[in-house]
Amino acid sequence: MVAITTKEIGELRRRWKRENYRIDRQDLIDTLLDTATPVELRGTDLAGVALNITAAPELWSAWMRGSHLERVDFRFARLGSTFNDATISACDFTRSTIERATMLGTRVIDTLFVETKIRHVLMDRAVFDHCTFAGAHFEGSLRATTTSGGRGVVFRGCDFEGARFTGQQWRQAAFVDCRFRHTVVTQSDFGAATFSECRFEGGSWDPDSISRARFEGEQPRVRSEAH
Repeated sequence: MVAITTKEIGELRRRWKRENYRIDRQDLIDTLLDTATPVELRGTDLAGVALNITAAPELWSAWMRGSHLERVDFRFARLGSTFNDATISACDFTRSTIERATMLGTRVIDTLFVETKIRHVLMDRAVFDHCTFAGAHFEGSLRATTTSGGRGVVFRGCDFEGARFTGQQWRQAAFVDCRFRHTVVTQSDFGAATFSECRFEGGSWDPDSISRARFEGEQPRVRSEAH
């Protein structure tokens, strides 16, 4: 992966504020704002875009419900969109922030979430196949009025190296053939979740968070054993 500077990230984000750039991308913007038809995007550059967040009122209504997204570049984006029932394939969310969004029933395939901040996102019944969450941070609060995480979500063949799970609910979730290397789990609820044929190396797992989870194969190192 080619390194990118903070200045370059800022430029990717600022371009969406420039009138001449927005005029050049008007067809795309109109597509994003058309709530009557599910969005279909292939090979589209949306790096640095802000959708459905208060800092970008001009793209506040860019909903992604039922969308079909293939090879879309969402790097460094800030997203609060509804991705319910969407299909996401071979997209890149590297170092983006997905916050207070929903991904109910979403299907995600071969997609990168490298160092992505996933904050207060609800993923019930979503399915993730062969996705990379290296360095991602799943963040929520078990005391919040709305839950985050994913009940009944399925992760198959996913990589969670260096990922952190904090304050989310993953009840009845299924992790199948996933890799957890140096993963950290704290203050979360994996009640009735299953881990089948997963691989664990290093990391630190809060024993209370996984006390009711079922492991078929290897088990992670819980915190009391890590110190």
